Amino acid sequence: MTARVEHHTATAHVHGLALSALVWCTVITCDHPGCTALHALPGADEHAATVAASDYGWTYDGGTIDGCQAHPVGGAT
Repeated sequence: MTARVEHHTATAHVHGLALSALVWCTVITCDHPGCTALHALPGADEHAATVAASDYGWTYDGGTIDGCQAHPVGGAT
């Protein structure tokens, strides 16, 4: 599966204070050559992110290949 967990530092400026926190997101990318489509969800659970992305039209073959709406893959569940 083409998914990766990214760590980012998020900073909010509130009343002159810079408040920062480490955040995680799971990024799923289309496996079609040349496609730059991605789908990101908060958290670090790759399986949950893949299942949630399918609600938006992303397809996957059970854990190896992902496809976007323009490049669906067979065997999607």
